[in-house]
Amino acid sequence: MKLKLLAVLVAVPAAMLAACASGGVASSRPGHAPGTHAVDAEYVAHVERKALSRGVRVHWVQPPSRRTSASASGAGDQ
Repeated sequence: MKLKLLAVLVAVPAAMLAACASGGVASSRPGHAPGTHAVDAEYVAHVERKALSRGVRVHWVQPPSRRTSASASGAGDQ
């Protein structure tokens, strides 16, 4: 019984740490390079104008983004 309890007490935190550690892998995949997404300012402005007219305050936790080309993000400029 003690062995099973010890195994659970070790396995659960190890699994949780493994899940947290794997979060950074997505940014290294092709198509997810830094600088390929920019905040969609036009959409943000539209939503905030609509909210203001209705008396609602908007707080963006994760602003909407729009995919941009590498040249538009300034990656090729020198």
